[in-house]
Amino acid sequence: MFQLRPGITNLLKDGSRAFSGLDEAVLRNIEACVNLSEMTQTSYGPNSMNKLIVNHLGKQFITSDLSTIIEELDIQHPAANMVVMACKRQAEEYGDASNTVLIFAGELLRNAAKLLNDNGLHPSDIVAGYEIALERSLSLLNGMVAHRVANFKNVSDLSGIVRPLVSTKNIGYSDLITRLTCEAITSIMPDEDKLKEFNIDNVRIVKLLGGSPMQSFTINGMMVNREPGGTIRKLEKVSNVMVLGCGLEMTGTEAKGTVVLNNAQELLDFTRGEESLVENLIKDIKQTGKIDAIIAGGPISDIAQHFCNKYDILTLRITSKWELRRICRSIGAVAMVRLGVPLPEEIGKASSIRVEEIGSKKVTVINALNTKVSSVILRGATQGILDEMERAIANSVSVVKSSTKDNRFVAGAGATFVELSKCLRAYDKSENKYQQNSVDVPVPGMEEYAVNMFAEALDVFPRLLAENSGLNSTDLLASLHAIHQQGSQPHKGINVFCGSGTSPIIDCISNNEQGVGLIVDHLGTLCSALKLATDSAVTILKIDEIIMAKPAGGPKPRSQNDDMD
Repeated sequence: MFQLRPGITNLLKDGSRAFSGLDEAVLRNIEACVNLSEMTQTSYGPNSMNKLIVNHLGKQFITSDLSTIIEELDIQHPAANMVVMACKRQAEEYGDASNTVLIFAGELLRNAAKLLNDNGLHPSDIVAGYEIALERSLSLLNGMVAHRVANFKNVSDLSGIVRPLVSTKNIGYSDLITRLTCEAITSIMPDEDKLKEFNIDNVRIVKLLGGSPMQSFTINGMMVNREPGGTIRKLEKVSNVMVLGCGLEMTGTEAKGTVVLNNAQELLDFTRGEESLVENLIKDIKQTGKIDAIIAGGPISDIAQHFCNKYDILTLRITSKWELRRICRSIGAVAMVRLGVPLPEEIGKASSIRVEEIGSKKVTVINALNTKVSSVILRGATQGILDEMERAIANSVSVVKSSTKDNRFVAGAGATFVELSKCLRAYDKSENKYQQNSVDVPVPGMEEYAVNMFAEALDVFPRLLAENSGLNSTDLLASLHAIHQQGSQPHKGINVFCGSGTSPIIDCISNNEQGVGLIVDHLGTLCSALKLATDSAVTILKIDEIIMAKPAGGPKPRSQNDDMD
């Protein structure tokens, strides 16, 4: 034991591995993250390309959404997993810009590799420069606000911030999805003094396979993928609704017993007591509680169903507890866990309950009175189209939720990144200071290289927008920088939908003459993406040694093809 050769691997169990130094640890980590970033660069922007992902279960996904891609991929490299975790955090917090995190982190690490190899900088100098550049960038972004939402209950105002996000999903129905999303959100948006109470769970998405996406629509309330159980199929008037968290049936003991019946009358009288109890219960619910519909979270017995039909009560069973909670929020009811007449505050209100046939499927539509839940019903020929439309709406709702907390937006289409890159490059070498908005920020000597590389990494976003749209990225980026250097047009970005005879450069805020509409990015989302990407890159650059223990578990099972020649 005490005669082993020096080295960390000799102190660990057999099968352990260790990598150290610039070439084995730092550059290998950078290479892994850059490779992961390059894979998703073509999925950035409105003209992005899709990825065909086959997960470990053999299920196929065709999508350009990074959250779906990284969720289904099994990334093994520990450094790449750090960036993936940052992307997931961005998706959880804001629902958008996860691809921005991955691309920017990869570009920062690529530029760091150049500084390590070509300039011989130490990783600590690069880390310090990146942190200075990030702090300066977040400060500059607060002064680049270009738009605010005037009224969150106005479909036109809301569509200005939803349409740019939906356009990046590459599904071809951006106007339709924008309209559906805005209609669903505005119908349940609280008053201006309570905007922060807006809940993204109150926008429900129902996917019905078949038909065309143009047949999609929204309703105020809920849609349930099943029919009512009794003979009462619809309620066209304002109705009182009772919601049960349990089933509508009489409880019994679990003990087994034997009953001896001597004649036919005893057989008829055997269940008469239970029938009278159930009938009295349903009768009291109808006459005393004025209940028109019962929604149960458990099974409804045949006897209870019979008497509900007798007293004209609509019954509907819900199998999902999450769906039951949404129905309670929608109609303002309280889920009861007892069988009895509900209290007035436990009763919900529905303007109508009806059965509709959409395609070949019958569903129940619950239109609520003063609803708190809105549903978007999506139609599509394939499951892939429905999934992409669902992701676009879910991401849009998340961005609107973030906007209710921070109603500030910056110019999109790469304009903000070019302007930010220009400001970071505005470095007065003679005075060793930045001159921007009369604020002097001293920068140490060696960190200047890292700050310039940070500014260069920001150019990756307008370059990718141009490349993915089939434009000449080199000439277009040079023209864009020349326009921003003049200082009078900070909102100029790339027009990814330009055709022949149309300028590839567009004003993201006042572009009505080209018919494109508002192109903006949420400030809080963008700041979070830059911060998470920089933190990931800095963390990876600080790793100088990788120590991997032997994987746990036995040998892998043999494949069926191992014995085949």
